[in-house]
Amino acid sequence: MENNNNKTMADILESQVKLIKGLEIAKSRELSSHYKVILSYKGINAKESKLDKMCAVGKEIQFVRFFIETAITGVLLNEGNMIEAKKWLNHEVWDNVEENDNKKKLNKLIEKSNLTMEEIEELVRLYNIVE
Repeated sequence: MENNNNKTMADILESQVKLIKGLEIAKSRELSSHYKVILSYKGINAKESKLDKMCAVGKEIQFVRFFIETAITGVLLNEGNMIEAKKWLNHEVWDNVEENDNKKKLNKLIEKSNLTMEEIEELVRLYNIVE
């Protein structure tokens, strides 16, 4: 998980919104203890929601993702899209995001290491034995 020590909740929200195709921040306003945010998904605006500026340390991404899921699920339910709403409620929308992020990280490590694919596979095999 990335280091969020110097990021605001608004920064984290923006980074998470970028991960989902069709998701945007339509409007955001900073107040003393929270942000007033309107998210848009596939061109449809959610209701204005309150995103607190503070949460438990180390839980920022989970907190922001729950905020996003809640807002977008509401949009989808209002539109009658129960199938996609269920994906948001079950956190399935993040599965592909994390899988793609892990693939990117792995490819960067492979590029830096100068190892062959066979050598990497052997390292993974040995790592799994040790674990």
